Formats: sequence, structure tokens, C-alpha cells
Amino acid sequence: MARSMWTLFEPVHAVTYFAAEARSAYEQAGLRGFWRGYFAGRAAPLGVAGAAVVAASFFNFAPAFVARAIPGVWELITPEEALRVRLAGAAEGLGRLLAGQEAEAAAAGDLLWRAIGELDFSGRVLAAANAALSSSPTSCMATAPRPAPSSASNPAQETPFASIRRMAARCITR
Repeated sequence: MARSMWTLFEPVHAVTYFAAEARSAYEQAGLRGFWRGYFAGRAAPLGVAGAAVVAASFFNFAPAFVARAIPGVWELITPEEALRVRLAGAAEGLGRLLAGQEAEAAAAGDLLWRAIGELDFSGRVLAAANAALSSSPTSCMATAPRPAPSSASNPAQETPFASIRRMAARCITR
């Protein structure tokens, strides 16, 4: 289940750091160079964390590489501001990529937010920190109309959002 969920959601998550809109938002906030924005945005839920904590929670970067950005980014931006910038850049990027599909995206996001409440974050400090944020990551789409449930009976013909809804619903009901 975890691998299936990751396969569905990683392309959406990647927008947070790699879309042109996200990169621009970090730059406009004063974080010059890709890695400063990436590390500030990704580590922000941890608060003002040092390089060792960030390297351990990311678990895929050499500690010396992380130390080139952390803790220095916290002199340029607060974690709270980095979270606002991260959300703004992601919302703008996703808005461009999902234009015309806002209602399905909002419905899928609502299900994901509900599914998060059912997950066990033991050993996943970064996931726990993100889940503990005070507002839903889909709040920017909260006013979008809710679509009718999908009538697709063949999972192979489902839209990506129908797949997300189906997978999130399975997580919620477990």
C-alpha cells in the first residue's frame, strides 16, 4: 500500500520543490539558488532544525551537503514564512498543472487529508511534522465545488484523481 500511495502522490509532492512557480516563490522570498529553497521548504515543518536533524529526517543527503544550506537558511527566512512560500509556490504550480480539474483535485485533497489522520508516523519524523501542521494543505482549494463520485467501474480506465480517491478511501476505512 505504501509504495502504491507514494507512486500516486510523489508527482504532486514534487511540484512543491521542482515546478517553476515553486522555485520562483523561493527566489522571491530571498532564497537564492535551488537548494536553499528546497531545504527551507522541506525542513520548515521541523522548525529551526540544525543540519544533523534535517539530514537524519531527509535520510537521502550527505550530512555535509545539508550543512551547506542548514542552518544558514534560517537566517534568511523563518520556518513559518518558508511554509507560506512553499504553499504559495505549490498552489500556483498545481493550479497551472491542474487547470480545469480543480473540483476533482479538491475532492482528492480532502480525502488525502482525512487519510493522513489514519496513518502511523512511527519512525517518520518529517511526515509527522507535516501532518501536524495546523491547516489542511488543500485549504487553497476549499471553495471548489465537489464533484459527483466517479462512476468508473474499471480501475484501468480511472482518471488519476479517481485512483487517488479510491486509494485514500481504502486507507480511511482500514
